[in-house]
Amino acid sequence: MPEYDELPKLRTYKPNFSGKWRVIVYHDDVRTFEQILFGIIFAINVTMWQAWNLTKKIIEQDTTIIFEGEYLTAEKVAEIMRQTGILVELDEA
Repeated sequence: MPEYDELPKLRTYKPNFSGKWRVIVYHDDVRTFEQILFGIIFAINVTMWQAWNLTKKIIEQDTTIIFEGEYLTAEKVAEIMRQTGILVELDEA
């Protein structure tokens, strides 16, 4: 049995900031189709048609990946979406 002075070694998670990251958007039944649509247009600078298709997937499936790329850009996209009140998650791909 270990002594009380000894602490167990914990494995720590170290994210790979140089790898690919993705921004996942969740539908929360509070934001309207238009709010999500314009948030996507503003955050990732896509056409209305591309944003329409992504928004439709979010509404139908309750979640979708709207961006995949380097960490700093993904963080910017996630922050813009958060500022509009949309639920997002930043995840390592």
